[in-house]
Amino acid sequence: MTNQKKSAEELLLEFHKLENLSKIKTRTISSENGVFLLDRNNPNDVEWYKEIDLKNNNVNKAMEYAKASQAMEGLKVSHEQEKLILDIMNGEISEEEFNQRARKLANE
Repeated sequence: MTNQKKSAEELLLEFHKLENLSKIKTRTISSENGVFLLDRNNPNDVEWYKEIDLKNNNVNKAMEYAKASQAMEGLKVSHEQEKLILDIMNGEISEEEFNQRARKLANE
C-alpha cells in the first residue's frame, strides 16, 4: 500500500467501490455541517443504526402496503417506480428530482 495523496473525489469513489463489495452497507446521517459516516462498531453510533433500521422497516412496510393497494386495483408498481419512491423517502433525492423522474416514468 502506498502513501500517495488522493483527492476527496478519488477517496469517495474508492469508498463507493468498497461499499458495493461489502454485505454491510455504511450508514450516514445528514446535518447542517454535512454528511457523517456512522461506524456500526462505535458504541456512540449504535443508537443511530437502530433508529435508521426502524425507519427503514417502516418505509418497507409502507411500500408493501402501497404495492398491495395498487395490486388490488389491478396495477403493478415497477422496480423503477419503487426505487424512485424509496429514494425520495430516504432523502437520497430532492423533491424536484423526484418530480422530474416521476414524469419521465409516467411518459414511458
